[in-house]
Amino acid sequence: MLNIKFDETLGAGQYFGSSEESDFLFNLLKTNRNIKFSKHIFVYHPVVEINQENYKNRSISYGLGKGAFFKKHLVDLNFYYLYLFILQMLILPILSILKSSFKCSRYLLRYKLNLFIYSWLGYIKYK
Repeated sequence: MLNIKFDETLGAGQYFGSSEESDFLFNLLKTNRNIKFSKHIFVYHPVVEINQENYKNRSISYGLGKGAFFKKHLVDLNFYYLYLFILQMLILPILSILKSSFKCSRYLLRYKLNLFIYSWLGYIKYK
């Protein structure tokens, strides 16, 4: 029997407000057990559009959770983790910021910048 649980310091309503499902699945993958896909099981997240009222709180919460996830799994340093870290914490956010800067949407650009900054803050603050 596996004893893998959701990390209650990650996810909605927590300081590190995201990445709980990524953390759970990453822990499951580390067990080297066979994992089966089922099209009958799904996770539902209501779609909330990013707008001028909610971009700041969401970008902070999501960023902190993302950074915490990468800090937590730093001990699992291998090629795949290093690839994910560089891709998710550097390359994709910087490309996304550049893309948003050309769309002339100030709050979307701020959202992307906040997400990038708070990802690193989450990485630094997670213990």
